[in-house]
Amino acid sequence: MEGFHCDGQCSLFESRSLADQVFVLTGRLSVPRVRLAEAIRCSGGVYRTTVSHNTTILVVGSLRNRTSDGLSKKLRAARRINAEDGPQIRIIGQEELYHMLEKAVNSD
Repeated sequence: MEGFHCDGQCSLFESRSLADQVFVLTGRLSVPRVRLAEAIRCSGGVYRTTVSHNTTILVVGSLRNRTSDGLSKKLRAARRINAEDGPQIRIIGQEELYHMLEKAVNSD
């Protein structure tokens, strides 16, 4: 993930491959949220801190601070939205996010 830190400069990212994607992060992540949010924005995505019907991807790290049902509030909210009629939220792990960001950096 070191290559994803762009200090407000997005020139490292050659594509906007995450355009139209709205990301929310939950759980304990191996990379600081600030760096992930910056990499998401540099790839054309949008970073939000809360899950809503506009969220397209929820990235789940280790669920250390979870509710009594074993899920984070954000994961519970995403599952509730997915159960309703409306936009579907894709739930992925942080490794899949890293892969998506690597593709954005290495795209031709």
